[in-house]
Amino acid sequence: MTYRHTQDAAIAAAKSGFSRATGYRIEDDPRLPSQKKAPRGRRRPDPLADVWDGEIVPILKSAPGIRAIAVLEEIRRRHPEIAAGIRRTLERRIRTWRALVGPEQDVIFRQEHEPGRLGPAVLILAWRVSRSASSMAGRVVRRYRSPLRRSLLLAITDSGTADSAIDRPPGYPPRAVRP
Repeated sequence: MTYRHTQDAAIAAAKSGFSRATGYRIEDDPRLPSQKKAPRGRRRPDPLADVWDGEIVPILKSAPGIRAIAVLEEIRRRHPEIAAGIRRTLERRIRTWRALVGPEQDVIFRQEHEPGRLGPAVLILAWRVSRSASSMAGRVVRRYRSPLRRSLLLAITDSGTADSAIDRPPGYPPRAVRP
């Protein structure tokens, strides 16, 4: 509401595109509505407060992959006064605990292989293939058409020429390698 510096509240609000009441409300308190709200507390007592630290957390630490329903069954067996209606609360609490305190998660780097490009994973695989299994390397590399294919195959094979089983269809003589 920069018009308020030179105009009346009603005129400044109209020029800014909102009502006069909103203009006066913003003038009284310039904070956003999300900043005015106090954090909401619990509406009812925590049903897991008595058993969380003493029983549920040790179960989660001893068996990291256990499902929430199995934990609920065990807690209800030990404490029959706990209702079955806290299942969703327990699932949320376990999910939060695992994210903050639980065991480390495996990191997965997804790889997208574009057709026509030879990725580093294929290069490593081809280099690790022994010389006696060079035909297998040819099958792996042949799936990915690229300019590196020929030089990679020549580096894997013993001889200076490309193996006919790798590079050429059956019945064709091997090609001569250019220096």
